[in-house]
Amino acid sequence: DHLMALSTIGANQIASLPASSVGSSQLASGAITSAVMPTGTVVQVVQGSTTTHKSHDSTSTLSDTNLSASITPSSASNKIFVMINQHIYFQRYGGTIVILRGSTNISAVTDTYQNYMNTGGDISFRGYATHSQLDSPNTTSAVTYKTQAKSYSTSYPLQCQRGDRWTSFITLMEVVG
Repeated sequence: DHLMALSTIGANQIASLPASSVGSSQLASGAITSAVMPTGTVVQVVQGSTTTHKSHDSTSTLSDTNLSASITPSSASNKIFVMINQHIYFQRYGGTIVILRGSTNISAVTDTYQNYMNTGGDISFRGYATHSQLDSPNTTSAVTYKTQAKSYSTSYPLQCQRGDRWTSFITLMEVVG
């Protein structure tokens, strides 16, 4: 039999391990949690999308755009970075799109001029409205984020995913706070 001698490391001694001697296969499952990751580390990404057409006729009431996604934060101190890429179509004036956590509007911009164009005629616009918001939901329960919209003019409604032909996206990133 070949026996290998074991050494004891004292309290004030330093043991050096060769580079790459500890890999993921030597770590217990879940050993590296978001709690030990540096601030700003992205620990989870979720994406939602929709192609469902929605017309927003009201100039005063926000209504769902059919775009949403849910995420369950791993720590109550973490933040959620929300990014939207919302397809919009309108003739003339446009409207506003906001981001909500549950039923709470967390958008920094809520003015009805947010997506606006006045050419003096009925020229149409089709494109993507992109917005982002850093949120602190302060929970480890599932959180749903969604977008809502309203029009600048009832005569020219803001439409999202017009004709079910365009895809809108919402991306949620949990960031260590």
